[in-house]
Amino acid sequence: MSAETAAGFLTTELPRLTALRQKLHAMPELSRQEVETSKLVAAELRALGLVAHENIGGYGVVAEIAGKAEGPMVALRADMDALPIQEATGLGYASRHPGCMHACGHDGHTAALLGAAAYLAAMGRSGGLRTAACL
Repeated sequence: MSAETAAGFLTTELPRLTALRQKLHAMPELSRQEVETSKLVAAELRALGLVAHENIGGYGVVAEIAGKAEGPMVALRADMDALPIQEATGLGYASRHPGCMHACGHDGHTAALLGAAAYLAAMGRSGGLRTAACL
């Protein structure tokens, strides 16, 4: 895929990724308690046609994106946990869990990595790479 294709992919995916980030923001979970978050991430990876390995080191999720190209493998990762902070933003997608908030940006990191996984999965199917996306 070319840079123009990557830009087009992002333009197409941005509304979905924004909605995903807002969904993650509304459902924060503290470290080592990311039960629903990890289920959502695994479901998103499966929707891309990937095999999601769950409960890695607790609630971690790993998916390998196998392409046709030979060479080194690259690992990408993002944290999924939230902080024990009461959200008072008034946003329509504010935390639904009292005393817990994604004030750290991990909701955005997780959504961005799922966007990268979608792009890399498409590249893998086109034969352009071999990589792994990890959360």
